[in-house]
Formats: sequence, C-alpha cells, structure tokens
Amino acid sequence: METLLLSCDRTEEGKCNTVLLYTELQRGVAKCLNWGLLKLLAQFVCNNDNPRLDFASCVPPLLSSLGPAHFPSLLSRLYSLLEFNAQPLPAAHARCTLLDAVFMSCMRECYQRSALVEFYTENKMADILNNLERDVEGEAEIVEQLLVTKLVTVRVMEGLLQVSKTDLAESLESRRKTVMKFIYNRILKSNLEFTQSDYCSYLNRQLHSAAYVVTCVWISNTGADVDLYTLLFKEDIKEEKFIFKHFLHLDKEYKFPIEFNEAPREKKLLTGIRRQGPVGTEQEQYQSIGSHINYFLNDVLLVLLRWNTTALPQPDTAQDLLCYLFGLVHHANDAIVKYNLELIRNLLSVWKPILDPTRLPHSAILSLVTSLNPDILYTGLKLSEILLVEQLPPYNATTERNYLKCIIELWKTKAKDSKGICAWLTRESKGNTSKIPSGGSKLNNVLAVVTGGLLISFSEGKLQDDHQIGEFVRRKFESMVKSGAQNLVSSLYFVSRLYPVILDNFLNDIISSYSKVSGKPKEYCLNMVECVYKRNNKKDMWNTLRQMGVMDILEHKQHELLPAVLNLFNSIKNQLDPTRFSVKDSLLPFLRSLRRHVDSVNPQIRTRVFELVFDVYSRWFLMREGEREEKESSLIIY
Repeated sequence: METLLLSCDRTEEGKCNTVLLYTELQRGVAKCLNWGLLKLLAQFVCNNDNPRLDFASCVPPLLSSLGPAHFPSLLSRLYSLLEFNAQPLPAAHARCTLLDAVFMSCMRECYQRSALVEFYTENKMADILNNLERDVEGEAEIVEQLLVTKLVTVRVMEGLLQVSKTDLAESLESRRKTVMKFIYNRILKSNLEFTQSDYCSYLNRQLHSAAYVVTCVWISNTGADVDLYTLLFKEDIKEEKFIFKHFLHLDKEYKFPIEFNEAPREKKLLTGIRRQGPVGTEQEQYQSIGSHINYFLNDVLLVLLRWNTTALPQPDTAQDLLCYLFGLVHHANDAIVKYNLELIRNLLSVWKPILDPTRLPHSAILSLVTSLNPDILYTGLKLSEILLVEQLPPYNATTERNYLKCIIELWKTKAKDSKGICAWLTRESKGNTSKIPSGGSKLNNVLAVVTGGLLISFSEGKLQDDHQIGEFVRRKFESMVKSGAQNLVSSLYFVSRLYPVILDNFLNDIISSYSKVSGKPKEYCLNMVECVYKRNNKKDMWNTLRQMGVMDILEHKQHELLPAVLNLFNSIKNQLDPTRFSVKDSLLPFLRSLRRHVDSVNPQIRTRVFELVFDVYSRWFLMREGEREEKESSLIIY
C-alpha cells in the first residue's frame, strides 16, 4: 500500500486507484489511532498534489473515534514529523504541506473540542523557544529547512493563544508571554532577507505573515500588553484607527523621523515597525518589497490574503487599498514589479466578490499603458492581463476609447508586419507565451496576451468591441491569405479559439485551403468549418463537406483524420435526413463507406459508426409510409 500511495501515479487510472487507497487509509486511521497508518497518510499528503484528497475531511471522524484523552498524543506524534531533527527529515516544501494540511487541521479541530492545553508541556515550550532562537545561515537547502522550522514553531503557537489565560498554569502563561515577545521583537519587526533561493524569500514572507497572525490572535484573545492594533477586521474605518489611518488611507508619505509629528505613543509604535532612517536624512532604513509600500503593509496584505476565507474587508476599504496599490505597482526593480503584480493578482482573486468593477482605478492603468517608457508600459499591460484573467475590464467608459486605441497603436509600432502580429496572437492562443520567439520581445508577448484576453471578452459578450480591435485583427489576416494555406489555416485556427467571429470572413478561404494542406491543418479546417456552421446555425454543412472531399477519408480504414471526421459527422447527424437527400446519390454511398469501419479495432470508431447508422435508420423509419416505400429498395441494398 505504501508503495502505491507514495508513487502518486498521474495517469487517470492511477489517480482513481490512488483515491481509493487514500479513502481506505482514511477509514483505517479514523477507526483507531494507528501510528503507522497515520504517518503513512501524512506522508501521502506531502507527496500528492490532487486537491480532491483533502486530509481535513478525515480529521473529525478520526478525533471522534479517539476521544479527547488521545488528542495530545495525536498532536505530539504529528509534531514529531515536523521537527528539525526528524529522521528522515522531509523536504522543506513537504514539511510546509504537512504543517498546513495535516497538523493545523488537527490542531484547529482539537481547539474546537476544547482539548489543547496538555499538548503544550513545559518541555515543548522550551523546544519552541530554542527553535525560534536558531541562527538561520548556510546553503539554500539548510536555510529553507531552518525557516520552515521557525514557521512551524510560530504556527504552533496559534493553538496555545486560543487558550484562555485562566486555563493555563502560571509557568505556562509566563513561557507563552516570553515566546510571543520573541516573535514580536525578533520576527515581526525583523528586516532580514534570505536570498539563497526564491523559496527562501517565499518562506521568509510566510514567516512574517504567520508572525502577524499570531500577534493579532494574541492581542485579541489574551489582552496582552503589546497594544499594537486590534484585530484588523474589527476596526472601523470611520474611526480612523491605527491600520486604516496610517496605511489604507495614505494621503501623505510619512518619512521617519523628520516629518512624523503624531502623538508620541503612536510615533513610537510606527517607528518600531518601519525603522528609523539614518540620522539627518529623510530616507527610511528599510522600504521593503515595494515602491513606497512599506514592509508592514506588505505583510498585512499577506495576512488579509490568508484570512480571506474567514472574513473580508469592507468594500470601500478594499477599493481604496487597490487604488493605492495600482498607483504604486511600477518600480525600477523588476523583482519588485513582479512581486507587486502578484500581490495585486491575489487580492483581486480573493476580493473579487466585494469589488465594484466600475470603481477600479482605470485611470492609473491608462497612464501606464500610454507611457513612453517601455518598462512602465510593460507593467501596465501585465496589470491589464491580470484584470482580464479575473474577468474584470481594464478600462471604463471614460478611458475605453484611449485604452483600445492605444492597444491598436502598439500593434502598429511594436509588430508592424501582419505575419508577426498573427504569429504572436497564435502563440498566445496556444498558451505558449513562456518562450519568446527570436526577434520578439516580452512586450510583444504580453501585448498578445492582453489582445487575446480582449478578443475572448468580446466574443463572450463581456465587453463591447466598439473600437474595432477585432476588425483590426481581421484585416491583418486578410493580408496573410496569399502567404500560404498552411500558415493561414494554423494561425486562423488558434486565433479563432479566442475570437471565433473572425472565421465568418474566411469560410471560403478555409474550404479552398483544405485540399492544399496536410497533417493537423486539415483537421483544423474541419473544426473551423464546423464552428462557422454551428455559430450561424447553417443547415447545408453536409453538402459543404462533400464538396471538400471529406467523404474520401471514410474510404480508408487507417486514415489519421478518421476519428475527427466521424466526430464531425456525428455532430451534424441531424442534417442526415432522408427527406432532404437522395438516398441513392447521398446517403447510400455514405452508409457503404461507414460499413468499412464496423469491425474497426478502435472501439471509439465502432461506436461512432453505429451511432451514425442507427440515427439514419431511425430517421428513415420516422418518414411517412409512402416516402419510406419509395426509398426502401435503396436502403435494403445497404
């Protein structure tokens, strides 16, 4: 069982077997506290990326079968898998998965059943403090493991902070306070960076995010003396409390310590978080990951993202914050731009239900995409891409004309030849934008992505193409007609996946190209013809296919296009009506061609053939008796 589970077969059959084994393992764990099964289940969670396999679903029955007396033992055994000295030590990412998917699920369920105190022994609290005090240094792999160890330690404190002060022994309360002060002073306010790897940087951000979470829990649940801020979502924006007053409604840029003249108490708190600049200057010592987006705000945003399933900010607050971030998204440092864009993408994704698309800062996007600076322009297009992916418009009624005009002008200047424009759009529709073609640029790449997203929105009716981007693309394809059928067909096919309307103007070119192309483009021609006929509800596709010579494919038992042709005929079988065609001249040759494939070794081909034959005969029997007698002799021949 262990070999099968941990192999994580990615085939469809393998996935099915893995799910069954996983389900049986869940049941086994839920029936009794079998440490071997539980350990195997935890390892499996770490090695599998199938979202259907949710460990949390087996936690309630597991705890119900155990009873409260066993909860501390369960948590201790799981915690032993997370410790830095575990043998063998799992990979850093596996420990993170184990922490989130397994340990935290069990710990939260135990908290709801009021059974956490016994897990936090004196020895465990000493180990927690020792882990927090570890120096983080060495090669990337070692640093990753040490950062995960600190992350585990901080997250583990969430459970202890849920316990009321009155329910803790005095010594345990003292240790809890010591640990939380360490987290607050040495992690929450730390400006250390770990650049050994991208994953180190990611873990460092997660560590700070976890530190903010436990600090919030500490303050709100225990009334500790670190009166930094109340729980974020309980703050009233109208009262201008700490977070909203100084970070969500920034109408000025604070610079420490010269221009900051708030009350001494608040000044002390803010300078403690943001760090004072060198004496005699206005420069902050640490501006963290964004242009004027200070370190504290970045981590608060990570906290907001982690809490999105628990609560969301007020719509006005979310809107104001996004406007602020849109204005600061660009930076001279590409890494910062990438981080800021990712932050905005995540915020849009989790806050979409409370956002008003008409109130997004479209003027900020327009100023970016109309910039003469190619780096700023690129940032604006990437921001447009993010909005389109989230099905949000990159422009409003005020900016629409200038925005769409700008997109067309960019095509004219950045990709002047028609072949180049169509090639970029083709690449984008294939989803193959990671590799930039020779002679191209990342700007053309993202421009194609944005144009593709606009074309999809136009074709789905989510946006109106009042400024003829679709017409612009159509004209470019018209100039490609003489460049060769193979190139035209392939490009048209992929772009039509974004914007099927474009095919209406090229139906004759597609039909005439069918006999001139070979391989996949022939299948593309069939798919595009079908798309045009279905979109426009045309009834004569049968005759068109005959004229194209598609019937000839049915004469070959091993033709590579046979499955595609049979699927195509099956999709238009309602047109195979004996009342509309001559049985002798049309249907009979078709049925005779199908007869060649009734014994095919391919079960899908046999299925399609029988479906088509059955459909034709069913329609024949539904004809009026007189008509059926006239044609009976012909069909009997088949």
